[in-house]
Amino acid sequence: MELQTERWYAAIAQRHSRRSFDGRPLPPEALDALREHCARFRPFADARAVVVDGVSPDVWVLRKEDRGINPPALSLLAGVAGSYGRITGAPAALVFVGAAALGTEHHVGYTAQAVILEATALGLDTCWVGAFFSPSRTAEIVDLAPDERVLAVSPVGHAEARVTRRERLLFRTGGTKKRLELQNIAVGLLAKDWPGWAVAGVRTVQPAPSAMNRQPWRFRLEGDGVVLGLDGFESGFIAKRLDCGIAMLHFELGVRHFGHAGAWEPVEGGVETDVARWRPA
Repeated sequence: MELQTERWYAAIAQRHSRRSFDGRPLPPEALDALREHCARFRPFADARAVVVDGVSPDVWVLRKEDRGINPPALSLLAGVAGSYGRITGAPAALVFVGAAALGTEHHVGYTAQAVILEATALGLDTCWVGAFFSPSRTAEIVDLAPDERVLAVSPVGHAEARVTRRERLLFRTGGTKKRLELQNIAVGLLAKDWPGWAVAGVRTVQPAPSAMNRQPWRFRLEGDGVVLGLDGFESGFIAKRLDCGIAMLHFELGVRHFGHAGAWEPVEGGVETDVARWRPA
Protein backbone atom coordinates (compact mmCIF):
# COMPACT_ATOMS: atom_id res chain seq x y z
CA MET A 1 0.00 0.00 0.00
CA GLU A 2 1.32 3.42 -0.96
CA LEU A 3 1.10 6.48 1.24
CA GLN A 4 -2.35 8.08 1.16
CA THR A 5 -0.74 11.50 1.01
CA GLU A 6 -3.73 13.83 0.86
CA ARG A 7 -5.90 11.71 3.14
CA TRP A 8 -3.27 11.46 5.88
CA TYR A 9 -1.99 15.01 5.44
CA ALA A 10 -5.52 16.29 6.13
CA ALA A 11 -5.81 13.99 9.15
CA ILE A 12 -2.78 15.62 10.82
CA ALA A 13 -4.84 18.73 11.65
CA GLN A 14 -7.84 16.63 12.72
CA ARG A 15 -6.03 14.33 15.15
CA HIS A 16 -6.26 15.02 18.88
CA SER A 17 -5.14 12.67 21.65
CA ARG A 18 -8.01 11.38 23.81
CA ARG A 19 -8.03 9.00 26.76
CA SER A 20 -11.71 8.86 27.70
CA PHE A 21 -13.99 6.95 25.32
CA ASP A 22 -17.75 6.43 25.30
CA GLY A 23 -17.59 2.63 25.02
CA ARG A 24 -19.35 2.34 21.66
CA PRO A 25 -17.98 -0.57 19.60
CA LEU A 26 -16.15 0.22 16.40
CA PRO A 27 -18.38 0.17 13.30
CA PRO A 28 -17.67 -3.05 11.38
CA GLU A 29 -16.65 -1.13 8.28
CA ALA A 30 -14.12 0.93 10.26
CA LEU A 31 -12.75 -2.17 11.96
CA ASP A 32 -12.36 -3.92 8.60
CA ALA A 33 -10.70 -0.86 7.08
CA LEU A 34 -8.17 -0.63 9.92
CA ARG A 35 -7.34 -4.34 9.69
CA GLU A 36 -6.89 -4.09 5.94
CA HIS A 37 -4.63 -1.08 6.39
CA CYS A 38 -2.46 -2.90 8.95
CA ALA A 39 -2.17 -5.94 6.69
CA ARG A 40 -1.25 -3.94 3.59
CA PHE A 41 0.86 -1.06 4.92
CA ARG A 42 4.17 -2.69 5.85
CA PRO A 43 6.95 -0.33 4.68
CA PHE A 44 9.44 -2.05 7.01
CA ALA A 45 9.77 -5.79 7.51
CA ASP A 46 10.47 -5.38 11.23
CA ALA A 47 7.48 -3.19 12.13
CA ARG A 48 3.76 -3.93 12.15
CA ALA A 49 0.47 -2.88 13.73
CA VAL A 50 -2.30 -5.12 15.04
CA VAL A 51 -5.94 -4.22 15.67
CA VAL A 52 -7.42 -5.81 18.80
CA ASP A 53 -11.20 -5.57 19.11
CA GLY A 54 -12.98 -5.94 22.44
CA VAL A 55 -9.80 -5.11 24.36
CA SER A 56 -9.82 -5.73 28.10
CA PRO A 57 -9.44 -2.60 30.28
CA ASP A 58 -6.50 -4.18 32.11
CA VAL A 59 -4.32 -3.58 29.04
CA TRP A 60 -4.02 -0.01 30.33
CA VAL A 61 -3.05 -1.01 33.88
CA LEU A 62 0.46 -2.09 34.85
CA ARG A 63 0.48 -5.47 36.57
CA LYS A 64 2.95 -6.74 39.15
CA GLU A 65 4.73 -8.83 36.55
CA ASP A 66 5.23 -5.71 34.43
CA ARG A 67 7.38 -4.06 37.08
CA GLY A 68 10.34 -6.19 36.02
CA ILE A 69 9.80 -5.26 32.36
CA ASN A 70 9.51 -1.52 32.82
CA PRO A 71 12.23 0.68 34.34
CA PRO A 72 11.97 1.64 38.04
CA ALA A 73 10.96 5.20 37.13
CA LEU A 74 7.93 3.86 35.29
CA SER A 75 6.94 1.74 38.28
CA LEU A 76 7.06 4.82 40.50
CA LEU A 77 4.79 6.69 38.11
CA ALA A 78 2.34 3.82 37.75
CA GLY A 79 0.25 4.98 40.71
CA VAL A 80 -0.10 8.43 39.20
CA ALA A 81 -1.19 7.01 35.86
CA GLY A 82 -3.68 4.73 37.55
CA SER A 83 -5.29 7.59 39.42
CA TYR A 84 -6.08 9.94 36.55
CA GLY A 85 -4.23 8.98 33.37
CA ARG A 86 -5.69 5.62 32.54
CA ILE A 87 -7.62 4.85 29.38
CA THR A 88 -11.35 4.42 29.94
CA GLY A 89 -14.14 3.11 27.73
CA ALA A 90 -11.96 2.18 24.74
CA PRO A 91 -13.58 -0.68 22.77
CA ALA A 92 -10.43 -1.57 20.81
CA ALA A 93 -6.70 -1.03 20.66
CA LEU A 94 -3.91 -0.67 18.16
CA VAL A 95 -0.78 -2.57 19.16
CA PHE A 96 2.53 -1.50 17.60
CA VAL A 97 5.14 -4.23 17.31
CA GLY A 98 8.81 -3.98 16.37
CA ALA A 99 12.14 -5.71 16.63
CA ALA A 100 13.38 -6.69 20.07
CA ALA A 101 16.84 -5.40 19.16
CA LEU A 102 17.48 -1.69 19.61
CA GLY A 103 18.04 0.76 16.80
CA THR A 104 15.03 0.41 14.51
CA GLU A 105 12.28 1.88 16.68
CA HIS A 106 11.74 4.60 14.04
CA HIS A 107 10.34 1.91 11.73
CA VAL A 108 7.56 1.35 14.27
CA GLY A 109 6.92 5.06 14.75
CA TYR A 110 6.52 5.60 11.00
CA THR A 111 4.28 2.57 10.54
CA ALA A 112 2.17 3.26 13.61
CA GLN A 113 1.56 6.94 12.86
CA ALA A 114 0.17 5.96 9.47
CA VAL A 115 -2.36 3.76 11.30
CA ILE A 116 -3.19 6.60 13.71
CA LEU A 117 -3.82 8.98 10.81
CA GLU A 118 -5.89 6.39 8.95
CA ALA A 119 -8.02 5.92 12.08
CA THR A 120 -8.44 9.69 12.27
CA ALA A 121 -9.53 9.80 8.63
CA LEU A 122 -12.13 7.15 9.48
CA GLY A 123 -13.60 9.43 12.16
CA LEU A 124 -12.06 7.60 15.13
CA ASP A 125 -10.11 8.88 18.13
CA THR A 126 -6.75 7.62 19.36
CA CYS A 127 -3.94 8.36 21.80
CA TRP A 128 -0.29 7.30 21.64
CA VAL A 129 0.61 5.30 24.78
CA GLY A 130 4.31 4.50 24.95
CA ALA A 131 4.69 3.61 28.61
CA PHE A 132 1.54 3.21 30.69
CA PHE A 133 0.28 -0.05 29.29
CA SER A 134 0.78 -3.64 30.34
CA PRO A 135 3.51 -5.38 28.29
CA SER A 136 2.56 -8.75 29.76
CA ARG A 137 -1.11 -8.30 28.87
CA THR A 138 -0.38 -7.14 25.31
CA ALA A 139 1.91 -10.14 24.85
CA GLU A 140 -1.07 -12.34 25.74
CA ILE A 141 -3.41 -10.82 23.17
CA VAL A 142 -0.94 -10.41 20.28
CA ASP A 143 1.18 -13.24 18.93
CA LEU A 144 4.79 -12.12 19.15
CA ALA A 145 7.77 -13.79 17.50
CA PRO A 146 10.82 -14.39 19.72
CA ASP A 147 12.57 -11.40 18.13
CA GLU A 148 9.64 -9.00 18.57
CA ARG A 149 8.37 -6.68 21.32
CA VAL A 150 5.49 -4.25 21.79
CA LEU A 151 6.78 -0.67 21.70
CA ALA A 152 3.53 1.26 22.03
CA VAL A 153 -0.24 0.97 21.89
CA SER A 154 -3.20 3.24 21.25
CA PRO A 155 -6.86 3.05 22.23
CA VAL A 156 -9.17 3.49 19.27
CA GLY A 157 -12.86 4.33 19.29
CA HIS A 158 -15.19 7.28 19.85
CA ALA A 159 -14.04 9.75 22.50
CA GLU A 160 -16.35 11.26 25.08
CA ALA A 161 -18.10 14.36 23.74
CA ARG A 162 -16.25 16.56 26.22
CA VAL A 163 -12.64 16.44 27.32
CA THR A 164 -12.74 15.15 30.89
CA ARG A 165 -11.12 16.81 33.88
CA ARG A 166 -8.89 13.77 34.17
CA GLU A 167 -7.65 14.26 30.60
CA ARG A 168 -7.00 17.96 31.11
CA LEU A 169 -5.02 17.23 34.26
CA LEU A 170 -2.98 14.55 32.51
CA PHE A 171 -2.10 16.73 29.53
CA ARG A 172 -0.99 19.56 31.85
CA THR A 173 1.05 17.20 34.04
CA GLY A 174 2.50 15.48 30.99
CA GLY A 175 4.70 18.44 30.19
CA THR A 176 2.62 20.11 27.51
CA LYS A 177 4.63 22.91 25.93
CA LYS A 178 4.64 25.00 22.82
CA ARG A 179 5.74 23.52 19.53
CA LEU A 180 9.33 24.23 18.63
CA GLU A 181 10.00 26.93 16.08
CA LEU A 182 11.17 25.83 12.64
CA GLN A 183 14.69 27.10 13.28
CA ASN A 184 14.88 24.89 16.39
CA ILE A 185 13.77 21.81 14.47
CA ALA A 186 15.86 22.44 11.37
CA VAL A 187 19.50 23.10 12.20
CA GLY A 188 20.79 26.16 10.35
CA LEU A 189 17.45 26.98 8.75
CA LEU A 190 17.89 30.71 9.19
CA ALA A 191 21.49 30.69 8.02
CA LYS A 192 21.02 28.50 4.95
CA ASP A 193 18.91 28.63 1.83
CA TRP A 194 16.70 25.62 2.53
CA PRO A 195 14.69 24.44 -0.51
CA GLY A 196 10.94 24.95 -0.31
CA TRP A 197 10.16 21.24 -0.26
CA ALA A 198 12.38 20.75 2.80
CA VAL A 199 10.78 23.65 4.66
CA ALA A 200 7.34 22.21 3.84
CA GLY A 201 8.42 18.86 5.27
CA VAL A 202 9.78 20.38 8.49
CA ARG A 203 6.67 22.52 8.91
CA THR A 204 4.51 19.39 8.72
CA VAL A 205 6.57 17.88 11.55
CA GLN A 206 5.68 20.74 13.94
CA PRO A 207 2.30 19.25 15.03
CA ALA A 208 3.62 15.68 15.23
CA PRO A 209 3.05 13.89 18.57
CA SER A 210 5.91 12.71 20.77
CA ALA A 211 6.35 11.30 24.27
CA MET A 212 5.82 14.09 26.82
CA ASN A 213 5.82 16.45 23.81
CA ARG A 214 9.63 16.40 23.91
CA GLN A 215 9.99 16.80 20.11
CA PRO A 216 13.42 15.11 19.91
CA TRP A 217 13.79 15.41 16.12
CA ARG A 218 16.39 17.58 14.40
CA PHE A 219 16.80 18.06 10.64
CA ARG A 220 19.87 19.31 8.76
CA LEU A 221 20.73 19.88 5.11
CA GLU A 222 23.42 17.57 3.83
CA GLY A 223 24.27 17.55 0.14
CA ASP A 224 21.07 17.42 -1.88
CA GLY A 225 19.13 15.73 0.94
CA VAL A 226 17.99 16.18 4.52
CA VAL A 227 19.19 14.12 7.49
CA LEU A 228 16.94 13.45 10.48
CA GLY A 229 18.66 12.91 13.81
CA LEU A 230 18.00 12.88 17.54
CA ASP A 231 18.44 15.96 19.71
CA GLY A 232 20.93 13.98 21.77
CA PHE A 233 21.58 10.44 22.89
CA GLU A 234 18.75 8.15 23.97
CA SER A 235 17.44 8.68 27.48
CA GLY A 236 14.29 7.67 29.30
CA PHE A 237 12.15 4.59 28.86
CA ILE A 238 10.53 5.55 25.53
CA ALA A 239 12.97 5.54 22.61
CA LYS A 240 13.46 8.89 20.90
CA ARG A 241 13.77 6.92 17.66
CA LEU A 242 10.10 5.96 18.03
CA ASP A 243 9.20 9.66 18.01
CA CYS A 244 11.54 10.26 15.07
CA GLY A 245 9.66 7.63 13.07
CA ILE A 246 6.53 9.72 13.53
CA ALA A 247 8.47 12.76 12.33
CA MET A 248 9.67 10.82 9.27
CA LEU A 249 6.10 10.18 8.16
CA HIS A 250 5.01 13.78 8.75
CA PHE A 251 8.02 15.12 6.85
CA GLU A 252 7.32 12.83 3.90
CA LEU A 253 3.63 13.74 3.82
CA GLY A 254 4.54 17.43 3.80
CA VAL A 255 7.05 17.02 0.99
CA ARG A 256 4.68 14.94 -1.14
CA HIS A 257 1.69 17.19 -0.44
CA PHE A 258 3.60 20.05 -2.05
CA GLY A 259 4.39 17.97 -5.12
CA HIS A 260 7.91 16.68 -4.50
CA ALA A 261 9.06 13.06 -4.58
CA GLY A 262 11.83 11.25 -2.76
CA ALA A 263 12.44 8.47 -0.26
CA TRP A 264 13.96 7.78 3.14
CA GLU A 265 17.14 5.75 3.22
CA PRO A 266 19.33 4.41 6.05
CA VAL A 267 22.23 6.52 7.25
CA GLU A 268 25.51 4.68 6.88
CA GLY A 269 28.33 5.87 9.10
CA GLY A 270 28.24 9.51 10.12
CA VAL A 271 26.82 10.77 13.41
CA GLU A 272 25.66 8.17 15.93
CA THR A 273 22.44 10.05 16.63
CA ASP A 274 21.41 10.16 12.94
CA VAL A 275 18.21 8.25 12.16
CA ALA A 276 17.53 8.47 8.41
CA ARG A 277 18.23 10.50 5.28
CA TRP A 278 15.62 11.93 2.88
CA ARG A 279 16.84 11.69 -0.70
CA PRO A 280 14.83 13.80 -3.17
CA ALA A 281 13.98 12.18 -6.49
